[in-house]
Amino acid sequence: RNMAILSKRNKRFNDASSLMLIAYQMAPNITSIAIECCRTLIESGQYDNALKLIENMPLPHHGRIKIMEAQSALQMGDLKRVEEILQSKPVVPDVREGEVSLSDLWFSMHEKRISKEENIPIDENLKKRVRRDFPPPKWLDFRQTDSL
Repeated sequence: RNMAILSKRNKRFNDASSLMLIAYQMAPNITSIAIECCRTLIESGQYDNALKLIENMPLPHHGRIKIMEAQSALQMGDLKRVEEILQSKPVVPDVREGEVSLSDLWFSMHEKRISKEENIPIDENLKKRVRRDFPPPKWLDFRQTDSL
């Protein structure tokens, strides 16, 4: 794990991912290592590998892992999976006030859906429209202001 962190700091993301996977395989029942491994895969753009890892985890799915599953599914274009995860109201025990990962996921899901349905680019106009027309539900909105 420490070697993975060092690789990440040196911007060697593929090495970091490989090393973090080794660390995870050594301790697959430790939630913090599982979360860190998923995060490393996502940060290196390995969304398909993150989804495979999550699908095969022996752990009950921690809320943070469910969110990373949704983030990876979003990048892979699986909007149905993203929506199912969000509608299941995942409990993320370590979420903090001001965190925007959940609301950003909500907005991005709607942006991609509308972009695809209407064959339009995701630009500032669409982003403003989504934020106006699709406010996130209160249970996933931890932003500190509604104007974000």
